[in-house]
Amino acid sequence: MAEIESHKIMDAVEYLQTLTSIARGETTEEQLANNGDVFTLKTRTSDRLAALRELGKRFPVSSKMQAALELKTQAEARKAEAEAQISEATAKRVEEHEEAALSRIEFIDDISEGEHDASHSEED
Repeated sequence: MAEIESHKIMDAVEYLQTLTSIARGETTEEQLANNGDVFTLKTRTSDRLAALRELGKRFPVSSKMQAALELKTQAEARKAEAEAQISEATAKRVEEHEEAALSRIEFIDDISEGEHDASHSEED
């Protein structure tokens, strides 16, 4: 009975074989269409990536690979920080240009009002 029951539970080898088969795109699944037809689909890319992630959790990463991953992560963080600084500087420049444009508009308005007031004084 114990031997019969043990076949119902997947062992580690079968688990890894199944994940590998999914990751390689060797599996298919059947789906039922609205009209009742059954069609077969290849393994979706998202399922393959999920299987690869699960497999990656089961195998130790070499120190070289770990160092490379850390360098990549650090580089991505520096890149994100630099992009944020560029965005902030760009926003500041836009704000400064907007303020300068408003000042020019106010200056022009002041001049226009002065000319308007002067022409009314001459008429009186």
